[in-house]
Amino acid sequence: MEKLGRPRSPRTEQIHTKLRPEVASAISAEAARRGVSKGLIIEEAWRLYEVTGGLNG
Repeated sequence: MEKLGRPRSPRTEQIHTKLRPEVASAISAEAARRGVSKGLIIEEAWRLYEVTGGLNG
């Protein structure tokens, strides 16, 4: 499977993803609506994924 996005930043370990346009737009809109960063929206989604069992759920 081809990896999308830029490589991980060696200094900050920041991950640069390439999202489907409709997903990126939805994340941006929710972040703007709540006045938070897009990264926070993604972190919250990851926490939800983890607590619901992730791939094992």
